[in-house]
Amino acid sequence: MKKAALFAVIFFAVIQFAGANEIIPEYIASTYKIPPFYVKEVLGKAKIDESVLDKINNQTEQKEWDEYRKIFLNSDKIRKGKYFYKKYRKLLLKAKRRYNIPAEIIAAIIGVESDFGKYVPKFRALDSLYTLATKFNRRSEYFTDELGNFIKYSYVYKLKAENIKSSYAGAIGIPQFMPSNILKYAVDFNGDGRIDLENSIADAIGSVANYLNKNGWKSGEATAVMVKNADRQQDNFVKVQTLRKKGVIFPFNIKKGEVKIVKFDVSYWATFKNFDVLKKYNPSDNYALSVLLLSKELR
Repeated sequence: MKKAALFAVIFFAVIQFAGANEIIPEYIASTYKIPPFYVKEVLGKAKIDESVLDKINNQTEQKEWDEYRKIFLNSDKIRKGKYFYKKYRKLLLKAKRRYNIPAEIIAAIIGVESDFGKYVPKFRALDSLYTLATKFNRRSEYFTDELGNFIKYSYVYKLKAENIKSSYAGAIGIPQFMPSNILKYAVDFNGDGRIDLENSIADAIGSVANYLNKNGWKSGEATAVMVKNADRQQDNFVKVQTLRKKGVIFPFNIKKGEVKIVKFDVSYWATFKNFDVLKKYNPSDNYALSVLLLSKELR
């Protein structure tokens, strides 16, 4: 058995046996190709933050749509968004040309994620990820992976792990990327020779666009439209023509494509594949629709 696989077996055996995770430095070092001494040094500075567990168990995405939308679709947010779009229009259009992502969608994501770069993270990323990896058993495997990627991120970029701030879930910077996504999708969009998602609006814009592009956004295709006579939610994608035959009324005389019907309070929306791309950024239907509707206000 390979070394990484052996550590993985040991690691998850500890989880099942003890009922709580134990971070094994050797497992992280082997899996993420980081010097063991560095992993031990970083983990030695990690602390449990009980407030992180309170936050993760009361997420905004759990709110009903009408309550959720008021957070991200209000006059103050729209005002900030229009200012942001105007101020960084050249960068947004540059990202649109390079990655084939609508400029207003890029701006809206940054607006929802970090209030257009105004959000100041209050948590130490190391503590958040360590807490969730060791105390949040339902998703311990995911957060252990993100903890490993975070340590790799700090090692590769020569950063002091204990100084990096994040959301309670460990998301970092203006675009609120999880560590694994920083390593996969972050780009140096201003050409200064370094990637800085915490301070560079340009890098944030380019990285969001690159993320959507790499995750399958189709330029020129629809994202979601409100429909009528759709009295139940569809679990799978269905052809528009099939739904039209069942009486579902689409706007703009849409006749082609496949959609998934999603209910938001009393309204129904036909969501296309691009909607699912937005959900790869955050798996909440409320999140994806908020980004779409906010983007329309910025044009």
